[in-house]
Amino acid sequence: MLKKRLTLRDIAKKANVSLTSASMYLNGKARANHISEKTCARIEEVIRRENYQPNVNARAMAMKRTNLVGCVMRDSLESSFWADILAGIDEMLAPENIHLLLTVSSGGLEAEMQAFEFLRAKGVDSYIWIPTVKRDGSNNYEQIREFSAERPVVTLTSLVEGLHGVAVDDEAGGCLAARHLAECGHRKLATLGGSRMYKRCEYFAKEAQRLGAEVSAFKHIEDIAPAIRDFTAVFCFSDMKALELYKFCAEAGVHIPADLSVIGYDNLLFTDLMLPSLTTIHQPKRDLGRETGKLVLKALADKKMPPEQIKLPPELILRASTGEIRV
Repeated sequence: MLKKRLTLRDIAKKANVSLTSASMYLNGKARANHISEKTCARIEEVIRRENYQPNVNARAMAMKRTNLVGCVMRDSLESSFWADILAGIDEMLAPENIHLLLTVSSGGLEAEMQAFEFLRAKGVDSYIWIPTVKRDGSNNYEQIREFSAERPVVTLTSLVEGLHGVAVDDEAGGCLAARHLAECGHRKLATLGGSRMYKRCEYFAKEAQRLGAEVSAFKHIEDIAPAIRDFTAVFCFSDMKALELYKFCAEAGVHIPADLSVIGYDNLLFTDLMLPSLTTIHQPKRDLGRETGKLVLKALADKKMPPEQIKLPPELILRASTGEIRV
């Protein structure tokens, strides 16, 4: 038989205090309302003895909050990249009894807005959003800014003007890769992949050119394939792109790093297991999540705070896929 849930009235009775005093203590307002330490001690003793667990839903209703944060994603959850980020967010929100409600909008801009409408209907207290930008540059920025007037919106992995956000500094990441290859003597370089949202390949090219290198840009493996032997190193937009390049090089007889140095981006779990192990730019994924969770809590506590944007530093992870150029 299930044990009856202890109510606020029960706690007050067992502690021999007023209902008001018990309520003030449970809501963290005892000191502000001058509830004596002796009274607080009696209430705390009952809570410990009875193993009291507050009714989170009832408290949320009383505070006109659902304790839900909606997260609008545009990618699947299969990648360890997102798993680490979500774990970091939960690490910050869970102690506050706040929970994530996830949606995955893989159908473009319309699906993204449908996800926001769904979460609004669920009464979420705040939104976490991984923005989408189509190839023609179209996006939902203005519509999402309207949502932010009702509830805080925190962007994740990219920054949008007028909104809170947390991202890794892509410019710093691109420059780290360019400087490493320059130090290894590489001057004929290529980039593979790219995105309208993330400009790391452009930042890489700009820094590499400043350091005296020639840089060519390619979107897909089939684009770079005919010219692969014209380059001594390739900077890949992501570790997944680097994995594609490894496969092509193995089939084409191009040896890494003897014939071609390769750098990835993200530092996913498998990169240390690749042969040779992949030099890559590490994105602090767990920290991305933690900082996002902290910013959500901060915005919920002060809904009038001006937009705050945080950039985290990336790190160059040196492994076996890059080396000095062989003359």
